[in-house]
Amino acid sequence: MLAQPEVRKQRKSLVRRQHKFYPLGCEFMFLLSRFFKKWVISVKSSYVLHKNQYTKQTVASLNLSFSLTNNSSLG
Repeated sequence: MLAQPEVRKQRKSLVRRQHKFYPLGCEFMFLLSRFFKKWVISVKSSYVLHKNQYTKQTVASLNLSFSLTNNSSLG
């Protein structure tokens, strides 16, 4: 029973020290995570928007390469 308040005091002091030393780091990481989330969301949305175009281009290029290989093998 007597040891509990001492432990609480130690925890409070540790928390205070962290708040003194790491406010800028925490803010920087928070901003970085927000920016990264926004970037990921924008990349995903752009990929979804242009997915059909990408698939059409890749299919066309694959068809071209297959036709070229078939022609060379036939010739």
